[in-house]
Amino acid sequence: MYTKSYLTYTIYALFTILLASSCKKDESTVSPKDNHVSIDSLGDVEELVLYYTFDATFNNAVDELQHTATPYEYVSENSQNSVTNTSGMFTADRAGKSGMALNLDGDHFLSIADGFPTLEGSFSIHFWMKIDYTSLSNNDYYPIICKNKDCDFRLKDRLDMELYKVPPVYADEFSGLPPGTEIVPAWVRLSTDIKAKTSGSSQGVNHNFEDQVADGTWTNVVLVVDNEEKATKLYFDGKQVANDSWSFGGKMELSAVVGEVFYIGRSVCSKSSTRYKRFKGLLDDLAIIGRALTKREVEDLAAL
Repeated sequence: MYTKSYLTYTIYALFTILLASSCKKDESTVSPKDNHVSIDSLGDVEELVLYYTFDATFNNAVDELQHTATPYEYVSENSQNSVTNTSGMFTADRAGKSGMALNLDGDHFLSIADGFPTLEGSFSIHFWMKIDYTSLSNNDYYPIICKNKDCDFRLKDRLDMELYKVPPVYADEFSGLPPGTEIVPAWVRLSTDIKAKTSGSSQGVNHNFEDQVADGTWTNVVLVVDNEEKATKLYFDGKQVANDSWSFGGKMELSAVVGEVFYIGRSVCSKSSTRYKRFKGLLDDLAIIGRALTKREVEDLAAL
């Protein structure tokens, strides 16, 4: 059963209950990596490095815990102005609680100066999202998060997670069906592009996951970057849908860059390409954890 976290001033703000007592294991029979028995393994501030609850606020809950403030702007792409009136930008979350999820309309986005944390080891990215296929255009990109100084995919030290709407496939004259008949309907995939900061590791991991994002329902998304296994894993609703690995010597690490803007709902490429739109849909509980979540933890988060 889903439980909405709303104690943003305590360590338990990330995810309220991760495991019930019935999920505990005998610690002598499990490896340290799989030994996940309580919320404390996620509640450490050093591991929870960023958390946007979107509970009627754009504040980073980790900043609130540490009594610091990361400057942000809520911006309209059309007017290029920071917006102070956020009426209608928060909506009901997946439990139906009013004003507890972010509603992005395809124009507005969140711009956070120097807002991306340094990640020197394994890390995980978590969020909930809900989209409507009919509101998205074929062959266009809809960024969820973007850490990149420039729209140059050769650059190191960048992270992009975005949706792409794949156009439908229609029958041709050789298919035996009336030309123009829709054979495969349009669908939406999640693309993730990570390039390491590590010297000598100019290679990166580029994913065009062929796994369909659900239409019209909330989806729990977790991306795990595991530098020990040299692997990345993507989960939808607690189930692994894709994975990849790398063979170069460096680690898949990212760093905070002075002057770099961290975007939620926009790509740095939106300045130069009309195919890069602004995200249109709902987002909730966007978090970055400074370690690789285990499969059990991912399953538990999807069940909240």
